[in-house]
Amino acid sequence: MDYIIDRSSLLLSITGGVGAPIVAEADMSSVKIDAPQEQAMSLSGSLKVNGAFYQLSGTRANLVTDPDAGTTDYDTLTLSGLAITSAINAAGTAFCNSNTINISNADVVKVAVFLTLTSGQVPSVGIWDNTSAFISNQVALVAGLNIVTLTATGADTSASLRFFNTGAANWALSPIYAFKYVE
Repeated sequence: MDYIIDRSSLLLSITGGVGAPIVAEADMSSVKIDAPQEQAMSLSGSLKVNGAFYQLSGTRANLVTDPDAGTTDYDTLTLSGLAITSAINAAGTAFCNSNTINISNADVVKVAVFLTLTSGQVPSVGIWDNTSAFISNQVALVAGLNIVTLTATGADTSASLRFFNTGAANWALSPIYAFKYVE
């Protein structure tokens, strides 16, 4: 409940029936949450969408089709579809790279994901050029909902999203939605 109560917005994801997920950020300022102990939770009020609804198809297709395209050095990394169900790093640095994505200079990529932090350090995410460097800003995720903006500072036809830690970590991610943001 704390993940929901402490947030000012949430990820609205509509799946099924339309061929591709539709995602949006929803403002929770007018929502009342009632969560009596050991009873069903209820929401009342209305959700206001911040920005637009994004159907993840065509030029806004979900960029992530494989959260770990075989390049990882976490001690344990398990997947289920687009979700990372367990990422464990005992010490030092660790990373995993997604499938290849085509990035142009100044592309803006939105990444929407829910992080469950079991222990240790939260992961960060950035766009990696698949050779030696990040070609975007890197953002440390927070426990709970994350809708982060990555802005490319270079171009690479074989880039990837890189999730990484610089210390011990134990975390999981919901399905990862990443798309090029065009106003």
